[in-house]
Amino acid sequence: MEQNHNELLKSMVSKFDSIMDRKVDIYIRQSIRLNSTVRVGMIILGVVGFSIFLLLYSLSSQVGHMKDGVQQMNAHFADVEDNMRKVNQILLHIDSRVELMQAFDRDMKLAHQTTTSLHHGVENIHQSMGEVSQYMTQLQLHIQEVNQQLASMQTSVSGVGVETYRMAEPMKVLP
Repeated sequence: MEQNHNELLKSMVSKFDSIMDRKVDIYIRQSIRLNSTVRVGMIILGVVGFSIFLLLYSLSSQVGHMKDGVQQMNAHFADVEDNMRKVNQILLHIDSRVELMQAFDRDMKLAHQTTTSLHHGVENIHQSMGEVSQYMTQLQLHIQEVNQQLASMQTSVSGVGVETYRMAEPMKVLP
């Protein structure tokens, strides 16, 4: 009976070892699967991170281009403002010359002096009108440059939208 008991004990130990070996095998397979899942997750996170980096790089380069365009437009606006200030000064100058012409009507007794003054005033008005014409031409050129800059910026902004949509396409695959 003791031998029977030993054999039963050996059989039970053998079955226990077999069960434990299977359990260890199951744990190993589960750890391998978990390790593979973590690796795939890390690769996916790496791809997502790289995609986000490319998107941010694209956006920052587009913003830099738009910034340059805005700075150029600001320079043109400053030129336009300066030209408008000069035009206002010339118009004030013209107003002062027109006042001289009104003084001519009031001062008929001093016709010779007023006529000379009027002659100089008309010459100054003529020169001033020439300057106004030049400033208006410059103003028109600056406005055309501003329009070109706005058209360029519109192209850049639409380019940002297209790039963003294109770069976001891989993200739609992710859950």
